[in-house]
Amino acid sequence: MAWETVEIGGESLGMNVEVSPCGNHKVGHRHSRDDAKGIVVLLDGGSPVWHQRLNEPRSTGVSRNGRVVAADWIKYGESTGARITVFDQEGQKLYNEQRDISSPLVDISADGSKIAVCPYNGMCRVYDLDRREIVMLHEYEVEDRLVPSWQAVEGYPRIGFRQNSNSEKLYEI
Repeated sequence: MAWETVEIGGESLGMNVEVSPCGNHKVGHRHSRDDAKGIVVLLDGGSPVWHQRLNEPRSTGVSRNGRVVAADWIKYGESTGARITVFDQEGQKLYNEQRDISSPLVDISADGSKIAVCPYNGMCRVYDLDRREIVMLHEYEVEDRLVPSWQAVEGYPRIGFRQNSNSEKLYEI
């Protein structure tokens, strides 16, 4: 994840930016400011494809086909609930659920079919977007919440876990 400045509607906004597995898309997010809601933006070649205003987007991921997952939550470490939303390449909502979880970090698989949702003091949940159900629960091997990162190992999807966005992978499942 890197901090970048993105031009949206004539305004320069600094935001956290993630790159898709194949590098063709980026997703940026910034939580709210005093004068505006937070924002999520899909970038292609550095240019915005679409943007959506959310209350407090705090974690995002992007697939190789441009699907975006966003976790929208209010306060770290408190069970204020979180809204998990998946957008397609045009910015239309494919999945949108309010969950009673605290401060989750999220990622989306390279093919855009599954999302990993990792809340604070909880278990990682893997959702299959086509089946609209949880297909796996994983209890962390360390205390705290971990950063999920989808990857392919010998052609199969795996989830790696890190302590923070810039640290080395701790383990994978």
